[in-house]
Amino acid sequence: VSVDGFNLHGYGHSEIVGCTAFYCGDDGISHHEGCSGFIDGGEWAYNGSGGITPSFGSQIDVRNASAHHNKIGIQWLGKSDQCRYTKMCNCLAVDNTTDVYCKWYVVEAWNNIFRTKDSPYSSARSNLIEYGTITPQ
Repeated sequence: VSVDGFNLHGYGHSEIVGCTAFYCGDDGISHHEGCSGFIDGGEWAYNGSGGITPSFGSQIDVRNASAHHNKIGIQWLGKSDQCRYTKMCNCLAVDNTTDVYCKWYVVEAWNNIFRTKDSPYSSARSNLIEYGTITPQ
């Protein structure tokens, strides 16, 4: 079944601390519309789409999280009219089909570990800006 572990909608603020989601048919956690807040820690693994997916206008920072064995480890997914600026720090995203994906978000990413990335529209409105990324062999 294609369902999310956590699926947040609307315009509320959430602080997701130390939560996990395994074997979800879709995302481990996804935020939508005008959601704001952050994800701090937790393990997000074996999910059919993203381990962590801030999307479509949500403003979610991600820190200290581990995302592995998902289709996409951590993905920011939006539309051109929903561009947001957000941060990712101290995260581990490995052994996913794609470890980090960024579409129509500007993500300032520092002190993260990941192997693969995709940012299909690298521009001022869609970009992964990396500081201190470690790429394990």
